[in-house]
Amino acid sequence: MPDGEFFPPEQYSALWPILGVVIVAVLVTFYILLFRLTRPPRRPHPPAHGAFDVPPTSTELRRQYLDLIAYVEDQHRRGALPTREAHQRLGVLVREFTFTTKGERVLQMTLEDLHRADQRELARVVERLYPGSFAPDPSDTVQSAAGRARELVQRWS
Repeated sequence: MPDGEFFPPEQYSALWPILGVVIVAVLVTFYILLFRLTRPPRRPHPPAHGAFDVPPTSTELRRQYLDLIAYVEDQHRRGALPTREAHQRLGVLVREFTFTTKGERVLQMTLEDLHRADQRELARVVERLYPGSFAPDPSDTVQSAAGRARELVQRWS
């Protein structure tokens, strides 16, 4: 220090601690988001075994599905629904009805899965709907397919 001059220590700006806190907060937020966004979604627990062993005897439920089957049949008859799509909708309806009445998760099952799950009656109906749903030229009429779907709904209610 020449000639006895004294220089006080350099003062840091108040911006540096604030910037440090902001950087730490951004990093913590990043890792929290990374953890939450990469976790698998929570799935509801399946119902306890036997929770749906007794199918509901609700005539309202049966009437609802019979009306839906009639609606698909009517849409096809009026030309608003192609044959293939009508067969596919009937297949979805009988699967949804099975899920609603028996509690079996059959919506995504293949025909082989239905046989393995001891859903013989549903498997027979779905098997008869498959040619109309997937064949290039369906030989089965929508009216007969709707009749089989109706029969299943009436028998299971």
